Amino acid sequence: MSQEGDWGIKALCRFDPDPHKWLSPRRHEIEEAREICHKCTVRPDCLFTAVYEGDFVGVNAGITEIEYLMKTWEEVEFEHETNWRKSDRLIQDLFREIL
Repeated sequence: MSQEGDWGIKALCRFDPDPHKWLSPRRHEIEEAREICHKCTVRPDCLFTAVYEGDFVGVNAGITEIEYLMKTWEEVEFEHETNWRKSDRLIQDLFREIL
């Protein structure tokens, strides 16, 4: 639930009287947050900020942190390689989901 930049003042989560649901481990609260996100007009900005500023925690742009991590996981050949990627294709796929 990042609210960086000018877009943050327009984010629907900012006006929620129960903002902890964006960080909640409870399924029903996560679903409530996602429903609000799906009505929000600044989802692309929210997603961009969460991904590129490394601030993807809880629910951002209607996508949970777990969903984000699952999409970024890659198998590696060698132990010293990283398992996480941050590619333009990932961002495109995530944006397709929210638009």
